[in-house]
Amino acid sequence: MRISPILSDGMTFDGYIDGNNAEGKHLHPPMTFRYRKWFGEARDNIVNAIADAHKSGDSSTGNALSARAIADKIETWNIMEDEACLPVSGPNVQRLEPNCVDRLFGIIVLCTQAPDSVVNTESNNHPPIDIESRFRSIVDCKTPEEAATKN
Repeated sequence: MRISPILSDGMTFDGYIDGNNAEGKHLHPPMTFRYRKWFGEARDNIVNAIADAHKSGDSSTGNALSARAIADKIETWNIMEDEACLPVSGPNVQRLEPNCVDRLFGIIVLCTQAPDSVVNTESNNHPPIDIESRFRSIVDCKTPEEAATKN
């Protein structure tokens, strides 16, 4: 059993962008990433601030805010530089291909797009938690496996 320090609340997703457009034209290298989405008032405030910056002609601020909003919700990614994983940050998001940034923005900030596929590997697979067994293990001081057998 894999133990993770990250709370498995069902709101962290594994994503993949294949780098091709709908016509199959290659736009950028494939990307895998682990992310959380923006929701509610926070998302609305971010989208409005980005739109206001662009409307006022300050596209550099709008782009920086977009990149920062994306980076804030990406936990991990497979973007490499000099054989090392590039840290997730607003400036590094801005270095990505524009089509990739647009896809990430639609997936993470706007929540209007879905990743090309969900990556499901042993290194990042988080199976759903059996809440009843987990609760019973806490109350009865048993391991989750013992509680699941309901002796």
